[in-house]
Amino acid sequence: MSTGRLEAFSDGVLAIIITIMVLALKVPDG
Repeated sequence: MSTGRLEAFSDGVLAIIITIMVLALKVPDG
């Protein structure tokens, strides 16, 4: 396994998690 691919995968996962968190915070209560 190359380190570059592992880093890119980790960055992608972090980006998805951050996006979900931001969307969850921006969702109105009603």
